Amino acid sequence: MLRKIIDFVSLKLISPFNWGRIKFLLTGREFNLRPYDREYARRLMKLSPYLWVSRRRTHLTSYLISLGDFALALWVWMKAKFKGPRPRWGYWTHAFLSDQNGKLIEAVAKGVQEAYFDDVFDCDSVACLAPSFATDEEWKEVSEVVIDMARKQLGKKYDTIFNIADDSELSCIELVRVALRALPQYGLRFKDFEAMIQQYKNVTPQMLYESKSFRVVWEVRR
Repeated sequence: MLRKIIDFVSLKLISPFNWGRIKFLLTGREFNLRPYDREYARRLMKLSPYLWVSRRRTHLTSYLISLGDFALALWVWMKAKFKGPRPRWGYWTHAFLSDQNGKLIEAVAKGVQEAYFDDVFDCDSVACLAPSFATDEEWKEVSEVVIDMARKQLGKKYDTIFNIADDSELSCIELVRVALRALPQYGLRFKDFEAMIQQYKNVTPQMLYESKSFRVVWEVRR
C-alpha cells in the first residue's frame, strides 16, 4: 500500500509538475538550450555513442533531485564528523544514453523507453560524457554491449524508491549504471564511480558528472 502511494505521488503528481508554459508566456521559450546547441548535440550523436546528463529549470523534479544530492552529501559529511568536503547541491538531474544512430534511451515516469530528441533536449543545460578509460575510437569499439544492455531494459518500470540493489525497476541513472555494467572489467574501469556509490549508498546523475571515471566531451549551461 505504501509503495502504491509513493508511486502515485511521484509519477502522477510530482513528475508532471512544471511551469514551462508560464515561462513561455513570459519569455517566449520553454527552455534555454539554443538551436545551435541542439544541432551540435545531434552531430555528436552521429560520431559515437555517449552518456548524457541534463537539467531543466522549470521542472519540480529537478529541484527535488538536487535536494536529494544535498541530503546524501550531508549524511556522508555528518557520518565523517563534519570532515571533508561540505555538502553541495547537485546540478545535473537527468541521465540517459545515445547510440551512434542518434536514438536515445532513458528512464522516465513512463518507464525505460526509446525517446525522441526533442523530448529529451527541451532542457536548459546538457553535458556529453564518455568513459575515461578509453579514447573515442576505443569507446566506439566496446560501447555496443552497453547500448544493447540498455535496450534490454526497455519496458521496465521507473524506480520511485531508487533502490540500486534491485534492477527490476530503474531510475534514469540506474539505467546508465546497469548498461555500463555489461562491459568486461566494469569494477576496474569504473572504480571511482563505484567508490562514490559505495560512499553515498546510492547513485545520482551528479555523480556520473563528478566521477573521474568519466570525461566531459561537451557541456553547455544556459
